[in-house]
Amino acid sequence: MDPNETLRLLREAIRAYDREEAGEDNIMRLIDAASEVRNLAEALDIWVTKGGFLPSAWAPKPVWGWEAISIAERTGINIPRAGEWTDVPSALLAGTGIVSMAITFDPQDGYWADISGQDTAGIEPFGDDPEKVVELILSMLETLRTQRGPHGTHPGSCKVPRYYVMPMGKDFGSGCLGIFQSREAANLCAYEARRDGMDVTIVEEDP
Repeated sequence: MDPNETLRLLREAIRAYDREEAGEDNIMRLIDAASEVRNLAEALDIWVTKGGFLPSAWAPKPVWGWEAISIAERTGINIPRAGEWTDVPSALLAGTGIVSMAITFDPQDGYWADISGQDTAGIEPFGDDPEKVVELILSMLETLRTQRGPHGTHPGSCKVPRYYVMPMGKDFGSGCLGIFQSREAANLCAYEARRDGMDVTIVEEDP
């Protein structure tokens, strides 16, 4: 199924329905148009519900201008445009064990962060809502800071949480698609894999 073509046909069917005027002479055309709208809407709903990618017109859009400025002023984190990278200020990373963290935006997949640190490294997805992205990042940093303690080192009894996104039927660690420190990021990775037709599960590492 092509969701872009389905959305185009759905919009055409809605316009065709809107053009028809109520009356006995064209009642069948109204019924046909309404039926077409229903069928296309249902097909698109099934596609998206099963993890299919969104039509381009529905894909997440980056923020800029006053909205991005407002987020930056409140949080210190600059929201990137599509294809750009912005660094999370080092002051926000203090005490977390993360050396560097950069955020980018992909029009189809949303926001991602490239993380490099003492205890974690890799790419983590953070969704397509810029406010939620900042909230998740700040929450993750605060969790890491708390776990590492006042001196910036892990207590012996504390481990950083790990969530493994695994193909179904594989042994733990075999063919792992990603290792994440937040359940939200693992859920997003699993969603992307299922959208591509993979059957995956999330395994939480024992503390």
